[in-house]
Amino acid sequence: RIFFSVILPSVKPAMATLLIIKFMWNWNEFFWPLVVVNSPAMRVVTMGLMSFTNMYFIEYNLLTAAAVISVLPILIIFLTLQKWVVQAVVMSGLKG
Repeated sequence: RIFFSVILPSVKPAMATLLIIKFMWNWNEFFWPLVVVNSPAMRVVTMGLMSFTNMYFIEYNLLTAAAVISVLPILIIFLTLQKWVVQAVVMSGLKG
């Protein structure tokens, strides 16, 4: 009972911040899916962004549009959990 009433409420902001950082880390992963994935249907977002480039030219218009769309899930998660991130910084005692 002490854990749920004392410790968990004080750790929630840090857990929300960890969730955002871990999600961003996994969302931006490139090397491991490049090694593991065999079929084009199982590509992740970063590998999809890579497909807009080839040896001779880069389709900047499509790459930019895809990059903006790929940022949306991270932005939505951050905006949803922004209150917890601010609380984590305030409770940690960091200045600046």
